[in-house]
Amino acid sequence: MSTSFELQPTLKSPLIELRPLRPEDFDELYAVASDPLIWEQHPIRNRYELAVFKEFFRGGIESGGALIAIDPGTGKVIGTSRYHDFDSVKSQVEVGFTFLSRAYWGGRYNGEMKRLMLEHAFRFVDTVVFRVGPSNFRSRKAVEKLGAIESGKSVDGTGREHVVYRLAKEEFLSGIGMKSEMPSRQVSRTAFGTAYMRAAHQLLDPPPRILDDPAILKLLGKDAVGKILQKPEEFESPARKGLRSHVLLRSRYAEDRLAAAVRRGVNQYVVLGAGLDTFALRQPAWAGELRIVEVDHEATQDAKKRMIKEAGLAVPPNVSFAAIDFEHETLIEGLLRNKVAVSRPTFFSWLGVTMYLNEEAIDAVLGTIAQFPKESEVVLTFARSDGPPSPFEKPSALVGETWLSHFTLEEMEEKLRRCGFAGIEFLSPDAAKVRYFEGNGASLPAPRRTTIVSAIV
Repeated sequence: MSTSFELQPTLKSPLIELRPLRPEDFDELYAVASDPLIWEQHPIRNRYELAVFKEFFRGGIESGGALIAIDPGTGKVIGTSRYHDFDSVKSQVEVGFTFLSRAYWGGRYNGEMKRLMLEHAFRFVDTVVFRVGPSNFRSRKAVEKLGAIESGKSVDGTGREHVVYRLAKEEFLSGIGMKSEMPSRQVSRTAFGTAYMRAAHQLLDPPPRILDDPAILKLLGKDAVGKILQKPEEFESPARKGLRSHVLLRSRYAEDRLAAAVRRGVNQYVVLGAGLDTFALRQPAWAGELRIVEVDHEATQDAKKRMIKEAGLAVPPNVSFAAIDFEHETLIEGLLRNKVAVSRPTFFSWLGVTMYLNEEAIDAVLGTIAQFPKESEVVLTFARSDGPPSPFEKPSALVGETWLSHFTLEEMEEKLRRCGFAGIEFLSPDAAKVRYFEGNGASLPAPRRTTIVSAIV
């Protein structure tokens, strides 16, 4: 427990920058705050009035914890937030007095601002508190998306009632993994979280392992390895071990299915949403005749290539990177532009991606894969719409990567058949336990739900 807290840090990401609020910021911040619609659900609905805002601004300056939010792309002031009421005995701090320009609503900016502030706060405290007006449903929903839990009500000095939410450090950290140590904002945060889970498996879990991945340790580097070894307890909670189990299982299953596909003549492997996947860097002898194509955003691939170079690794000659921007071209257009042979039987892995897409986009990708020759195959993961929500959904939303699609087993099977797939196999919990967890030295939990499927054209 820390007895100090840096209340006015400078926090940066490519999306938003936070720095200490200064008196000379008044005019620019009021230009944002003077929009009455910002305050329509707020307990103080007239904060857009100059005299009322002056009191708000004065309080922010005097608090010593107010931050101003800036769009680094334009340099414009877009809002503010504040740390306040740090309590070293309770190991908690409050985050509040937040607003953003309406031009920045509905996107990732509020989530990114909160992520930066939470990562900073949890260096010093175990709990972050939020107080929201009962009728401020927009803010309540935003706080709940962070994973904060409603814990009661409070009344401030003016008699106004607030709903109190608390977010524990463990809840924030569960499922993401070493967020504050991620070296690049150009790779998705869940991709880095996945990489840290694979690295933790190599460092903390005894053999025989579910997935042997020594390349991930080199790719992440010595600093990441050191941080995992210094704080192994952060990877040993039930939530963390459950996530590690899922991440390892989906990769291992996909690679086993790939090996079987190679034995029946498939000689091209496309990794959709490759992120920091390392199969290409540690490929076994049987993969030597494969053409391996990693598909992702150009920025992600550029960051990965830099990491490969810094690690002293080499990209094998059978590996290529296909940068595809799905906002400007379809999958088939991107594959053709990158000279992927659509006449060759091809294996596709599509892990940890479908839940971030709408159903139309999922259908488009599956329809493209189904047009490849017979014996082509896809292994994908998906989120379930039946049963309890996944424990990984809230942490993803916390970093601005919201899940959009969920399916029952029957819906997923119908979708695959409708797209033209025939040989469909869902990896059931019982089958996964027998194949990958019995006799495994890691003591990781076997899955309790079916979320992985393979399908052959």
